[in-house]
Amino acid sequence: MIAIHAALFWTLHRQLRQGYSDFTILYAAGRIVRTGLGHQLYEPQTQWGIEQSFAPRVDIRHGPLPYNHAPFEAWIFAPLSGFSFGTAYVIWIAVNLLMLIVVARLTCRYTSGGQGMGFTLLLFLAFFPVFVTLLQGQDSILLLLLYVSAFECVFSNRSFLAGMLLAVGCFKLHLVLPLVAILVYQKYWRVLAGFAVCSVFLFLASVATIGWRNMMAYPHYVWSLNQRPDIGAVKPQLMPNLRGLLDGFLHGRLSSMFVTGLVFVVSATLVLLAAESWRRMRVAGMAGSSREQSLGFSLAVLTTVIVSYHLYAYDATLLLIPILVVGKAVIQNKEIGQLLRVATLLLGVTLFCTPVWALLLFKIGYLNLMCLPLLFLGWVTLKVMFAPLPQVVPAVESY
Repeated sequence: MIAIHAALFWTLHRQLRQGYSDFTILYAAGRIVRTGLGHQLYEPQTQWGIEQSFAPRVDIRHGPLPYNHAPFEAWIFAPLSGFSFGTAYVIWIAVNLLMLIVVARLTCRYTSGGQGMGFTLLLFLAFFPVFVTLLQGQDSILLLLLYVSAFECVFSNRSFLAGMLLAVGCFKLHLVLPLVAILVYQKYWRVLAGFAVCSVFLFLASVATIGWRNMMAYPHYVWSLNQRPDIGAVKPQLMPNLRGLLDGFLHGRLSSMFVTGLVFVVSATLVLLAAESWRRMRVAGMAGSSREQSLGFSLAVLTTVIVSYHLYAYDATLLLIPILVVGKAVIQNKEIGQLLRVATLLLGVTLFCTPVWALLLFKIGYLNLMCLPLLFLGWVTLKVMFAPLPQVVPAVESY
């Protein structure tokens, strides 16, 4: 898989450095705020003018790639916008690789067999969503780092800091709020406190960047983009989540309002199911154990990905957490049946098979079907959470 990714990257690297990648959006946002035009951050004319200034030869675009992330994130890319686009793209990829190394260092103990950080990093690079993140210059690896860091903080009694880290991830609000809700359901009140304090600060920073009136109009701006698949920014059938799956099956059969309502109801049900399952695991006498913490957090992350209203292939990078944790739990627990082991192995092969992702994304155009393996992963996670632990046979003393 890594060899396939390297070959594709080498084939496309010239076009990507010319502005064909999604990094165009982040780079343009950074330049807009750096040049004092923050109040025009969400103006299509300003976005198009800036994008044309550094990527005029991108013939597949006839309008701007709209920036729809939170205003404060633009400041992360403001320093990069001082370089040429091609140079900034290379720097951002290097930063992403460094962040990936840090994540591998933090999560290598969840890889079965104790292969260490090097193997874990190779595993990451073999995962198609990670490759797409690097290829497009997206920010999903940054969000993954915030997730993993928050996970470490929550379970080392630094919950307030964990909440602050998750608040920084609110540049993709839909990929943070369900996770915070599940943590609060477990009565991690300091997570909520840290999240609230940092969120207020970031909100004020955003208001200072784009102005109060634009900040109040921001939710409507984002929602309007989600309702316009014609601009190419939002296509539910390319989203490997619940919204993509339901929209793909029900589009044209039921009204869009009914489908949207159904997505929200089912999403809320899944969030409640994940939160209650984690709570029951804690009540069952496993509270505080590494097994309870890792499996509970993994289920929360997986549920967040599935119910997120907006999800593209690169956002599925977050799935590395549940894949590692659940995979190790299945392998190590000898009480789990052979059929479930084989099914989990096939699931892992599917999720790490680049041709499957590429076929659904580029050839068929229905990446939403990838939500089915994710739902199956959720079922496997629940089975592992409540599976009996291996029986330890006490040693018999001889006299």
